[in-house]
Amino acid sequence: MRPILTPQRKIIQKKKNLQEKILILDFGSQYTQLIARRIRELNVYCEIYPFNHFPAPDENVKGVILSGSPFSVRDKVAPTPDLSKIKGIIPLLGVCYGAQYLVQNYGGEVLPSGIREYGRANLVFINSNDPLFTDITKVLRSGCLMLILLQKYLQDMR
Repeated sequence: MRPILTPQRKIIQKKKNLQEKILILDFGSQYTQLIARRIRELNVYCEIYPFNHFPAPDENVKGVILSGSPFSVRDKVAPTPDLSKIKGIIPLLGVCYGAQYLVQNYGGEVLPSGIREYGRANLVFINSNDPLFTDITKVLRSGCLMLILLQKYLQDMR
């Protein structure tokens, strides 16, 4: 159970959270600003950078989110960030294209699909036995699920 925060503790907690930050690498997603807003609503400071021009993370960076993109990692002109100074050092969270990129470039395989996914997508299956999905009730759109999981991830980091 989380402690009850008095107004003074809220100020201290907010200052602590604002010293720590999340970087969002933008690949052209329509959801990048929404992801940033949700993080900020949790009183966590975040900064958005283009995937190919972002600062070297300092000790205040607690995680990096790779956003979505209109591309697939299977496209010949798909964006490719240099994550050599981040991977294995700072937690990475891939959303849509970002998840594809992590899978494709670190040992997995992204298979082709017969349809492109933009905006809303219906979920076919959620493994309710997986701890990642604990306390998540029926969610109908993958975009909503990604934001809920992002919120859980950020709360668990605290």
